[in-house]
Amino acid sequence: MYDVNAAYWNLLWGGFIVLGGAVFVLGCFLLKRKISVAELRGD
Repeated sequence: MYDVNAAYWNLLWGGFIVLGGAVFVLGCFLLKRKISVAELRGD
């Protein structure tokens, strides 16, 4: 059905891995920012 040994397959999954890593880093950044804002407000 799909040629999983083709080079584009590695690029496709590599793109998903990069996207997932970027979302993880963004989530950590936003969580850290939310925590620091809550500390400044005294919540």
